[in-house]
Amino acid sequence: KNITIPIDPAEIPPSIISIDNAPESNPPAQLSSDTTLQLAADGIRGVSQPPVAETINLHDQDNLLPTLLHEATQPATKQSDLPQPATPSKHRTSRKQAAIEPTDTEPIDPRLALATRSFSFEVVKLDSQGQEQSRETKRAKCLRENLGNNIHLEMVAISGGEFVMGSNRVGRRESPPHRVTVQPFYLGRYVITQEQWQAVAQLPTVNRELNPRPAHFQHHGKKRPVECVYWHDCIEFCDRLSQKTGRKYRLPSEAEWEYACRAGTDTLYHFGDVITGAFVNYKELNNQGSAQNYSHQTIRVDSCKFANDFGLVGMHGNVQEWCYDPWHETYEQAPTDGSAWLRDLEDRNESWRITRGGSWQSEAKYCNSFYRLRWLASTKRDKFIGFRIALSGDTESR
Repeated sequence: KNITIPIDPAEIPPSIISIDNAPESNPPAQLSSDTTLQLAADGIRGVSQPPVAETINLHDQDNLLPTLLHEATQPATKQSDLPQPATPSKHRTSRKQAAIEPTDTEPIDPRLALATRSFSFEVVKLDSQGQEQSRETKRAKCLRENLGNNIHLEMVAISGGEFVMGSNRVGRRESPPHRVTVQPFYLGRYVITQEQWQAVAQLPTVNRELNPRPAHFQHHGKKRPVECVYWHDCIEFCDRLSQKTGRKYRLPSEAEWEYACRAGTDTLYHFGDVITGAFVNYKELNNQGSAQNYSHQTIRVDSCKFANDFGLVGMHGNVQEWCYDPWHETYEQAPTDGSAWLRDLEDRNESWRITRGGSWQSEAKYCNSFYRLRWLASTKRDKFIGFRIALSGDTESR
């Protein structure tokens, strides 16, 4: 049974699904009328009939949601066993009755835990002087993964498309520009935070141990990026999260990262050809070459209130971001399908992996959408390297 439920804002508590990634100190977000909760229960044992899609109005069915959730997890062998609309009640379903959020010790059923929602964000473009030129409110959709303890991971739907990867404006290793077709996928709205890292580090080991508190700036706030993580640690993070959720999380390919960062732009940054410390956490230099507006550290991932046109935040500066690809000196013979470049490594050292985006200690030229760096995957961990994760999937069907 695939059950799509239009949600009445009065029916569903924020503990199930919320509208933004606001800090805990902010008031609870409110549900919008276009939010839907999708219950994919087609894997239930004993179901022999084809999946049935139902759209049920909750406005007059006060006790229906708990009934659906209960029925969705019970064996069903015939049409009469399908959930039936409940008799309207004079009383609303209580928040306690409707809550379905699993606890830390409960495994997340991938058929029930994944929610699709729409969110709004602001996009700013800067002029050649770094002054705000335009501001626009846009909307996107994302999946919200529950990690327990009111910790969530937001995965933004990135529509597939074609773009020219690389540039002749930066350097030889960012060339030659080449056309790449990227399939739809999901990418983290923010880089992984320290609290998200700690939640996943507590899950059962897949291939290697994880330090639950690796960050250099760990005393400055759990909403800051996790850093000081090896490339192989990030792979283990993805493997543990995949094992818990039943969904295949991974590091993005370099092509996916650049496509998502640029979000349809061809300028140096998704803001334009110039950035300033008012919009990006990086080492800003004045006309004399001295640092100004320089934080000397990471900042909260939600400190920047402006996203790119896909709804992604912090793609420039704060922390460099690991990609899956091994290092290649140029884009000569690079794949054109958006996948990680894993072939033709006979004469190259696969232990070198790529980071993108620059960091809090990078000058502007190292934070642009094209610039590439390499580090040893097994030995490089530093207070300026973090990561965000990707999820394969058809973003139009969810």
